[in-house]
Amino acid sequence: MSNQTLLPDEVIIVASGDNIENVIQQYRSKLNIKYIYSEEAGQIHQRNIGKSKLNNNTDFVVILDDDVLLAPNAMEKIMDYWETKDNNTAGIGFNLISSNDHPDFESSYVNNFYKAKRGMVTSSGFGVPINNLTNNKQTQWLGGGYSTWRFNVINEFEQVPINTKWAQGEDIRFSYPISKKYELHVCANAHAYVMEYDNENIKNVIYKSKTTALSKIYFTTLHPELSTIRAFSYLLIKMIINLISFKRIKIGIGQLQALYIFIKSKLNSKDLLFYLNE
Repeated sequence: MSNQTLLPDEVIIVASGDNIENVIQQYRSKLNIKYIYSEEAGQIHQRNIGKSKLNNNTDFVVILDDDVLLAPNAMEKIMDYWETKDNNTAGIGFNLISSNDHPDFESSYVNNFYKAKRGMVTSSGFGVPINNLTNNKQTQWLGGGYSTWRFNVINEFEQVPINTKWAQGEDIRFSYPISKKYELHVCANAHAYVMEYDNENIKNVIYKSKTTALSKIYFTTLHPELSTIRAFSYLLIKMIINLISFKRIKIGIGQLQALYIFIKSKLNSKDLLFYLNE
């Protein structure tokens, strides 16, 4: 952030895990930084803490994950794009430049089928990828860790955190309801990049696969226009393909666990959120 051609008025860092106060000190001469340490992790929890520390006169909020790097002119490009929008636009995302578009069965199939409709949310609750764009795009969802928002909008749409080690699906659960009232866009010229690193919370492939599948099914239960049956069907097909593939069998096992949990939630008449909370 300190290398941006347009610097933010204030940077609020909400950290969990290791205390990084010593790292923050190196940038205080360049940025107006407010550092907050929290024992609780999670994108929603940390966003709620951060926005509670903002001045009520704040116009725009930039939300970045700790593994996202911005191109030096990204802030300038995205704020220039905001100048072309009115109050009907709630959020504008950075264009995430990555080497892949989540190469699993569902992503490959849906992404190819909806190639001209990047950024849409399908009836099965799948957010068609919005990375590597060549043109600005109106979307139905935005990434939670590489986007900018009108401050009054994120206050309007409160979100309760899910108690999980991995914030899977929180971005689409937050942004999709907003897109039903306001416009969301991605600025193609505002580039962002994700750094690769080992996250201790998601090293377990089976856990990661199970949580991903459960979060997608849960998302469809929140909106009547989405289909839980279709989400379940996609998951079933993905599970079968992964189980018969030796290299992806752990992913299939995680998806099998998710199917079992979903069926159990129906038999026990319990909200799927009960099983997502850890």
